[in-house]
Amino acid sequence: MTTHTPGPWTATATKHRTIITSHDGTRVAECDSLSAADARLIAAAPEMYEALKAIMASVAGCVRNPEYEAARAAIARAEGK
Repeated sequence: MTTHTPGPWTATATKHRTIITSHDGTRVAECDSLSAADARLIAAAPEMYEALKAIMASVAGCVRNPEYEAARAAIARAEGK
């Protein structure tokens, strides 16, 4: 179940702040002080989340390792679990 604003998101820097918006123009976040790198990371979050979930589904049943567990924990954290 998606509880976040669906992506893709875009980061737009103005003179005094950075605004993150969704594909339909919904304002996701607005920050006074945000580096360009942080803004790009935030804007990429929905796509990274979906890609990570797809990768995890494709390796389900394989031998689990620390990287798998770290990815599983990151997904759980993003889902508020």
